[in-house]
Amino acid sequence: MSLSFAAFGPMAYPLLGCSFLGLIIIGERLIYFITWSSGGNASQVLSLAHSINQGISELSVLNDKGRLASSTRLLLWHADKSRDLREEIVNHWLSEEHNQLCRYFGWLTLIAVISPMLGLLGTVIGIIEAFGAIADHTGPIYPALLADGLGQAMLTTAAGLAIAIPVLVTLHCLRIWTDSRLNLFVETLNRVNLLLEGVDLQELGNSSAKQNVAQVTSI
Repeated sequence: MSLSFAAFGPMAYPLLGCSFLGLIIIGERLIYFITWSSGGNASQVLSLAHSINQGISELSVLNDKGRLASSTRLLLWHADKSRDLREEIVNHWLSEEHNQLCRYFGWLTLIAVISPMLGLLGTVIGIIEAFGAIADHTGPIYPALLADGLGQAMLTTAAGLAIAIPVLVTLHCLRIWTDSRLNLFVETLNRVNLLLEGVDLQELGNSSAKQNVAQVTSI
């Protein structure tokens, strides 16, 4: 049996379509994730938000500093609103970012699920063809008689797994990266929201540290 496109049997085109679609989506998502940037770090944004809340500077200092600063600026812009309304605004913003980051993830999941199924279907079809060749043959059975059917069965299984595994690994890596980025946003925006309510976690942390130092010094 020669290793050619025809050797994959009737599942050749569906498997090729899955691999082609998977490559296109993965390529598009990788380009988007590489160009996507949160902009700045959380500590810098929190420091700027603390300054703005104290009236030291204006919202313009958060311009052109990336998504993290933009979300903080959005929250500070609605500082006069109720806490529940600010949380609703933040949740809406985070939902839009999540939808953009997770775009086409459903298609990647579908490809990762359906590719092994197509490979399994090709395996069954190959075995059926092998038994059909045996049934139609009236002479002695020799290995070459079964080679095409069994070869097609193994090839389609391998092709289905070869498509599904990279797609599944890439999908989970992108999900982990998305969750880590959005969790950073959630933590930062929650601290800014508390800051607008008069609760400064940074000051509380510094006060606790100073008290611990004082207690140690007194001992």
